[in-house]
Amino acid sequence: MQLSVREENQFHVVTTEEAVLSNKHQVKLKGYLSNLIDEGFLNIILDFANVKSIDSSILGVLMLAHNRVRKQDGTFQLITTQPQILFVLEATNLNRILPVRDSLEVAIEWGKEKLK
Repeated sequence: MQLSVREENQFHVVTTEEAVLSNKHQVKLKGYLSNLIDEGFLNIILDFANVKSIDSSILGVLMLAHNRVRKQDGTFQLITTQPQILFVLEATNLNRILPVRDSLEVAIEWGKEKLK
């Protein structure tokens, strides 16, 4: 699993080119996000624009990272427009907890407002 991070304004954008994220990616994604948070990067945007499908282990990673960042007054957002991912988030009601955006621009704008 290839992950990359770049800084956009005051946000760290994590991207993957993987189309399907499952339990075999869970450890690496969790470790990568945990390292960012441990290093003090608390405004994270996870860009899943290329991801078509996720399983429950990835949902757990997303919620863990979201909770850790929120406890430190940071922001954690997910970018996706994939119907299957949106369906899973809605079916589990995680879309009510985890901020989901349809573009990087929308995520950055929301994050800036949240940090004011």
